[in-house]
Amino acid sequence: MKMTADKLWDEVEMLDVQIRQVTPDCVIVAYHGRGRRGDEKPYQGSIAPSYVRQSGHWQLALLPISLGRPTSNRPVRPHPPPGSTGSPQRDRRPDADPWRDRAY
Repeated sequence: MKMTADKLWDEVEMLDVQIRQVTPDCVIVAYHGRGRRGDEKPYQGSIAPSYVRQSGHWQLALLPISLGRPTSNRPVRPHPPPGSTGSPQRDRRPDADPWRDRAY
């Protein structure tokens, strides 16, 4: 998708943000996003930019985006992690890591 100055998102929402430090100089930020441009239907997608530290500065290294099809105006609800109740209030614990047991 080509992004130009006249096609920036008017509304953006980031959900289920996860940050993983892979090495001291590499970080991955993963989230579900939702956006709207003008009168177009909203779009949703999964985004996982990777950043690397070079010469003391963080730089974007990779930006994979998986866009979904246009959606209704209903809120985006990410799938709950395996073993959860699906309720963020009941599942939230200070030591909870929903991605810990996933195989990659």
